[in-house]
Amino acid sequence: MGNDRQELTDLTGSSEKRPQKPTRKRRLFFALWPGKSVRKAMAELNRQLPPPERGGRLMSNANIHLTLHYIGPVDEEEMGCLLNAAKEIESMPFKMELDRLGYFKRPRVLWLGCEETPEGYIELIKQLAAKISDCGFAMDERENRPHVTLRRKVSRPKEYADIQTIEWQVDQFVLVESVSIKGGVSYQVVESYPLNG
Repeated sequence: MGNDRQELTDLTGSSEKRPQKPTRKRRLFFALWPGKSVRKAMAELNRQLPPPERGGRLMSNANIHLTLHYIGPVDEEEMGCLLNAAKEIESMPFKMELDRLGYFKRPRVLWLGCEETPEGYIELIKQLAAKISDCGFAMDERENRPHVTLRRKVSRPKEYADIQTIEWQVDQFVLVESVSIKGGVSYQVVESYPLNG
């Protein structure tokens, strides 16, 4: 009888475990997040440009940003590492002069950018690349051209008149989550990091 009870215990202990729910991953990226006045100026410029061709889409005013680095789906542990890594960045504020329009052919994106990349931006990218590498994420800062997406699915670029320069005093960067919503995505700031050197 004792042996039967032991055998039953062993069999029960070796039964299959209940399947665990998959860990939810969050889609994250680091970005520069414009304040109200700069955001308004960007949206106004976008509206003043010729109407988008068929299929072209204006970037939502609430989603306008400048991506520093797209991370992608991460779990909670990876997210915690990124949050802490970003706190260690010691970079100075800088000014961006957004004074040119450009077009990326492959993703069909019309963007707003700088004729000259500020040194402060280059330094921030360099530090960010170093810090997130400690969390297992690689970034090639050589290919990082600062730009703000204005329109997507632009079939071909147009000739635009000279635009008025938008000055942007950058004093922070942010970690953002891309959240799927009905009809698109919503970009939601997870954490902000001041640039104070």
